[in-house]
Amino acid sequence: MAVDNVNVDTILIELYKAVKMHNFYPEGHPHFESALDRSFNVLKGFIDENGELKLNIDQKGFYLNKEPLAQGFEELKSMATKLFLRRVKEMTITWRVTKEEIKAFIQLFGLEPEELLQKGGVEDFFLEKDVVGILLNEMRYEDLKKLKRELEEKKKEEEEEKKGAEGEEELEELSMGDAEAVDKARGEVGPEEEEELSSLLERLKTERDLLRYNDISVRVRERLDPLLITRAFVGAFPAVTLFLDHSQASSGLGSDLRSIASEQLDSLLVKEDLIRYLIGRAGAKEEPERKTVQRLILRCGEGAIEILLEILVDDLGFADDTAVHL
Repeated sequence: MAVDNVNVDTILIELYKAVKMHNFYPEGHPHFESALDRSFNVLKGFIDENGELKLNIDQKGFYLNKEPLAQGFEELKSMATKLFLRRVKEMTITWRVTKEEIKAFIQLFGLEPEELLQKGGVEDFFLEKDVVGILLNEMRYEDLKKLKRELEEKKKEEEEEKKGAEGEEELEELSMGDAEAVDKARGEVGPEEEEELSSLLERLKTERDLLRYNDISVRVRERLDPLLITRAFVGAFPAVTLFLDHSQASSGLGSDLRSIASEQLDSLLVKEDLIRYLIGRAGAKEEPERKTVQRLILRCGEGAIEILLEILVDDLGFADDTAVHL
């Protein structure tokens, strides 16, 4: 049976929308759940008619029978690049797929490539989520069952080894703890931790290799977390603006690098405190970076609109109270 590429384009676009909603709203939120239902229903309708959907993936996009898909929808290149960086080059969605498995697929985009590697790779992540209806990189259902058994046996062995070595580990932890305490008191850190945010940003400005760019951007993002937690937004601002510049076509970067910059930027612009900081700067009388700040606020989308409406309502309430007292 010939497959209609337009239908597959629709499936990918709906999946992209669900991934986007997951970036902005927590699981269980009506907006995300609605997008999840819509993407699953479109996909299930296709699977019921065709049996399965097999896609090839590289950093430039999705392919069906070597034909590029949804070429007019630029955002899908970003989604394909994220999968490619997470070592996904082929994906087969079978009749076994469930809505919970599509949710697991969406959750995959919230994990950094390095974080996935620490979990054993995307295949192990799917195994832990009991995903059997989505097969990756030429994996078969029989292979999946075998890997699941091996993973369960490995976990069992690790638990037994952990129990048997508890006393020895406690002694080792005590000695290591003393050494770490001394290092901490001296302010000593590992070679990777020594590199400051400013140095990483300088490297990112000129890096053009896909994997190295991704690695540096992840390390920049890690350096930003403590700044965001402590509300040190002035220190975080240069990184935010660099990701904004690199996400634009005018940067001259390839679409794969722009996709990484966009991903990192969007992960930052869901932070409510950061959005409020940007709105505050935009409202200041003297703001040298006003145009950049405004572009960032526009990029925030609904998140910024909700906060702006809240501020507007508060200001109107204050004005009404003042009028009554007068």
